[in-house]
Amino acid sequence: MSIFGLGPLEILVVCAVALIVLGPKKMVETASTLGQSFREFQRSLTEMTGRADAALREDYLREQGKEQS
Repeated sequence: MSIFGLGPLEILVVCAVALIVLGPKKMVETASTLGQSFREFQRSLTEMTGRADAALREDYLREQGKEQS
């Protein structure tokens, strides 16, 4: 199983280095901030995708109406 192209050993090394560099308290704060940012990015992406789908659907229906006329 790989996440972002990293295997389990690479993820463990990244976490260990982050723990050494940031320390336990700062690492928890950083992970929380990254999680919140990722969730906000997902929400924005979902919203943009929904708007694009709606616009494409509207355009398609408009074209279908022109063809039937």
